[in-house]
Amino acid sequence: MGTMADKENREKVMVLTSNYRILGTMRLGPDGSIWDFKHRPNEDFVTIFEAQVFRLSDGKRVYDAVQIELSRRAIEAVFQQKHLAFMRKEEGQ
Repeated sequence: MGTMADKENREKVMVLTSNYRILGTMRLGPDGSIWDFKHRPNEDFVTIFEAQVFRLSDGKRVYDAVQIELSRRAIEAVFQQKHLAFMRKEEGQ
């Protein structure tokens, strides 16, 4: 499977940790579920692509990365952006 096919199976997400809000994309499975959570349940990390990382304390954008591996234990919530009713635009986004 090439990178083009991978991109077609990605969904924009917002991931919350205790200190950060992360906007990016995650791979979806054929059933529309987020791949890392359903198909890699025993892995310690999940992959977020095209990540923009914002500090929760002040909303400041502190990191951008093509791909990050985030500890599953650090994640408090994951939202598919299309399911969010409202998302405030931050400075520098």
